[in-house]
Amino acid sequence: MKTRSFIFLLTYSILIGCVSTKPDPNLPEWAKNRTSDPYYYIGIGYAPKDKHSNAYYEQASKAALTDLATEISVNVSGSTLLVSVATDKQTSDDLSSIIQARVRQDIEGYEKVGSYENRQGCWIYYRLSKSQYAATQQSKEQIATDKAKAYYLTAVQAEENHNIKDAIIAYAKALDAIKAYFNDDITITHNGQNIKLIPTAHTKIYDLLNSIEITSLQNSIICTIGDDIEEKDLGCKVTMSGHPVGQFPIIINYSERAIGNANQVTNDKGEVCFSIHTIRSKKPLETVTFAIDKDAILLESAVDFSIRRWLSATPTHNETVEIVIQKPSIYIQSDEWNFDQPQTQNNLKTAFRTFLIQDGYMITLSPQDANCILTITTHTAKKGFGNGMFVASLNADISLLKNDKTLYNKTLSDINGTQLTLEKAGLEAYKAACRQVDIRLYRELQESFYKK
Repeated sequence: MKTRSFIFLLTYSILIGCVSTKPDPNLPEWAKNRTSDPYYYIGIGYAPKDKHSNAYYEQASKAALTDLATEISVNVSGSTLLVSVATDKQTSDDLSSIIQARVRQDIEGYEKVGSYENRQGCWIYYRLSKSQYAATQQSKEQIATDKAKAYYLTAVQAEENHNIKDAIIAYAKALDAIKAYFNDDITITHNGQNIKLIPTAHTKIYDLLNSIEITSLQNSIICTIGDDIEEKDLGCKVTMSGHPVGQFPIIINYSERAIGNANQVTNDKGEVCFSIHTIRSKKPLETVTFAIDKDAILLESAVDFSIRRWLSATPTHNETVEIVIQKPSIYIQSDEWNFDQPQTQNNLKTAFRTFLIQDGYMITLSPQDANCILTITTHTAKKGFGNGMFVASLNADISLLKNDKTLYNKTLSDINGTQLTLEKAGLEAYKAACRQVDIRLYRELQESFYKK
């Protein structure tokens, strides 16, 4: 109280001193020296006059109400009950703000004791009966408690019926109903027992979320680039104490990329099934994680944002499935000719094979052992002769098949080579074609594995 009186007088002195050095002999005592009253909360506000505005009276009134709220504010930080449910400073600050806001909003029934103005400014003096305020607060707190108790009993019934999501929502609504009274020891009676509502509802939510188990259909899945993972192979089951938890929200995260159907709900058997269309990752390992979608539950409860954030911090179980990604095995089928001679060296098969092996693809000896078949057909033809030089052109068809489906198809024509003999001109054309493999064809072939 001494500190507030000092600040009040200091502020007043500075404001008056800036305008005039002469004291106002008519200034009321309550404006000069802050008073106190065992039966009333007191609020005194001051606003300087501004020649450009007539809002000084309204500003002084607001200042008086703020002063009044400061005097009746509860000691939130010292509440042991609040400390017991707040998990961190941010949560404590959020809940404290809710309580302080309730104090400011609940100021009603105050009366104006006096007002005074002079050339420098305006003073207003409000007071509020402590007994009246206490009675009003008790009535409002009882209304909030009755509402919270109704939600609490709904939650208990839902929990007994294994409606876990509905139980969590109702417990959250019970907390939301009495959020403005977290500094008070709210106690209700149920089945002959006294229950401290705030910590009990919080503990119930914590225990329910922690008791939910998520089990995947498989711990790991081996697949090949470009494959789909079907629902029958990828999913989870959600249980509590051996009982399936139906109609419960689960959020799914795939480490390779964002997925469109990430938010799902368990069926009546507590199961969620999930599929991934076309594995595109170039990493050897990705993961799929199944977790409780706490935000979906709390959004459905429509509770205050601060309450949602606090409850969202509750730790829960999740389940991770490893996706082991293999590169496809490839069989290369080649029919390459330089005029009437089979081309066994410096051909397109050798060029593709070299790059594939360097990048970790397995080259098989038979098509039966391969995921994909790369077919290459080439031949050269005489294109011309001039100035003692032969010109040969190479034409090629390149195709990549997987399960009889064409992933890649490319036709090359008029890739030329020039030399002193027709055979050497054909070899030059093959060299030019192999450079095309290096520059773009191999990259195009690789990209086709990741497309559907």
